[in-house]
Amino acid sequence: EVSVAHIHQVRVSVREHAGLLRDRLRRAGSATFTLLVADCENTLEVVARFLALLELYREGLVEFEQPVSLDELTVRWIGGDDAGGELDIDDYEGTPAPPDAPEAPAPAAAVVVAAAPAADLRINMLGAVEIFRDPAKPFAPDAWVTRRARDILCFIASRRHRRASKDTIIDTFWGEADFAAVEKNFHPTISHIRKALNSRQPLKQNFLLYRDGDYQLNPEFSYRVDTEEFDRLVSEGDAARRARDAEAYVRAYEGAAALYRGEFMAGCYDEWAEEQRTYYREMYLRLLEILAAAAQKNEEWARSLRLAQQILREDPFREDVHCRVMRAHAALGNRVAVREQYEMLRKLLRKELGVEPAAETQRTLKELLA
Repeated sequence: EVSVAHIHQVRVSVREHAGLLRDRLRRAGSATFTLLVADCENTLEVVARFLALLELYREGLVEFEQPVSLDELTVRWIGGDDAGGELDIDDYEGTPAPPDAPEAPAPAAAVVVAAAPAADLRINMLGAVEIFRDPAKPFAPDAWVTRRARDILCFIASRRHRRASKDTIIDTFWGEADFAAVEKNFHPTISHIRKALNSRQPLKQNFLLYRDGDYQLNPEFSYRVDTEEFDRLVSEGDAARRARDAEAYVRAYEGAAALYRGEFMAGCYDEWAEEQRTYYREMYLRLLEILAAAAQKNEEWARSLRLAQQILREDPFREDVHCRVMRAHAALGNRVAVREQYEMLRKLLRKELGVEPAAETQRTLKELLA
């Protein structure tokens, strides 16, 4: 029997996919491989995305992070804001190999990505909320009829054992609403959650159960919740740090920091979200400080500089971090950048607080420019 699959083979442009990934990563800063291929329509496009990532890596525009073997691959943009020109990338047109040609072995990294453990449901809350079952089959754009339905799912997923009592959910999301309003809206909202999780999915599943007065994620399925992964990696890093295993704690902390795409439940300003938002932001900054200090100790100045700049994007008033940036610039031989960093800090403090940089910061400047 002669295969005719090649007649219908769709050609793809790795260069075009590389440009798309460049723009996405430059805006987001980092993303998992799963998210980067979520909108691919077929396997060939997934392969093209992977090849495009390898080309971006070769160009020095991205770096890969995989804190645990066979775990989710995270791609981080390191190309700065100016890498917007034409990419010097060879194109692949997706031409199939001759029928008798032996299959080329998959790159090692490709095997790692393919072997990453899948989950029946993925919920990302660190940054803009992302919920999906199969990245290749995203939910319909209007799957979440109301934001409240989506937020209740996230609330349940963020709780211990991924469960919350009906009373707690009502108190959290309806507050002082009268009983009639709650009765009218509660069960339809729960129904919206179940329907959304089956939107455009070939196999309908019940992910949300009601047992003994509690709503919980169905334990028969597997889940990947970014806050749980974040907490696990932080715990592993703390344990390694107590054991004075620098390589292990740096690896774990880097993995946790890579999961932090932005503030917890971005755009949701309910009280329950604010509490967790504060916790994860403070934890993220703590990790960056430890990593930046470790990089500076090892004289990894470019790395120390990047980490310190990440901290300043979250908290621009940290004079100690501005000093770390100045030291990194000095170590890299960029005296002009040292002065510019100090002047930027001085203008910020004058404008917002009406004060000058601390005496210690001024001494640091003089020492570095001496």
